[in-house]
Amino acid sequence: MCYALTVRNEHRIRVVWEGPLKVDEVVGKSGTEDYGLYQIYGWHQIYGAGRESALLYVGLAVCQTFRARLQQHRADWLNYEVDHRDVEFSIRLGRSPLRSRDLA
Repeated sequence: MCYALTVRNEHRIRVVWEGPLKVDEVVGKSGTEDYGLYQIYGWHQIYGAGRESALLYVGLAVCQTFRARLQQHRADWLNYEVDHRDVEFSIRLGRSPLRSRDLA
């Protein structure tokens, strides 16, 4: 099946980025405004040993906080990736002045 996406309105959203942060720093957050976009950087075999970190994942925390989303990623795949890598994951958090429900 093929679906066509029609965009009727264009909106520019200003995103203020924070980071890089370690996973533990994000999981330690408990703010009520911890919603928005997030990026996970880390080692990837395609980019070779000389590359310190590559963009691995882009996510959106709307109904859950950054903390909740990172805890899920940690349980699903982050813990399995760090066991044999020298490069730690780094996280960048992006917040917008819009309410979180406006980003969905």
